[in-house]
Amino acid sequence: MDIWWQGVKGRVERLQNVTVWSLEDGVADALGKLAERTMRLQLMMQDGDATLGSETVDAVAIRWRVLKGA
Repeated sequence: MDIWWQGVKGRVERLQNVTVWSLEDGVADALGKLAERTMRLQLMMQDGDATLGSETVDAVAIRWRVLKGA
């Protein structure tokens, strides 16, 4: 991710009204485990925190960092 961001950062920094978020390490892999052929996901947002879960897999805390704010 850092390699990608370093490559596009200069172009993206000039854009207004664009926010770039990066998932923290391990979050993408944990979200991948939620994927099923037929799935129903539940998203809970509270106080700026997000958790995504399903009926069959434990909920995943979605953590991110803002690389560029709008």
